[in-house]
Amino acid sequence: MTTNIRPIRNRVIIRPDPPKSKVGRIIIPDSAQKTERLHTGIMVAMGPGMPMRNGGIWPMPDVKIGQRVFYKPEGAQKILLEDVEHHGVYDEQVWAVLEGEDEEAAEE
Repeated sequence: MTTNIRPIRNRVIIRPDPPKSKVGRIIIPDSAQKTERLHTGIMVAMGPGMPMRNGGIWPMPDVKIGQRVFYKPEGAQKILLEDVEHHGVYDEQVWAVLEGEDEEAAEE
């Protein structure tokens, strides 16, 4: 069964990448993994944008569903979809799109 979810306003849903415990041959200790830093994940869903006073919609950032993004996890709401943890964040928390990355690359 596939769960369909559509965030409201300027919110997005991101499936976080699993934390890396090793980079090359260097082992990263747990204490270093929990520091404040940007996380990566796949954009799963996004709202239409923020309503403006004149009745228009402030558009969402230039990101598409299925792209890998850097985002700031502080304040993220944890959401469980089909037994997989996702993060709900505001569009301002998405910092960058990793060019050349997409959902197929994330599933390797």
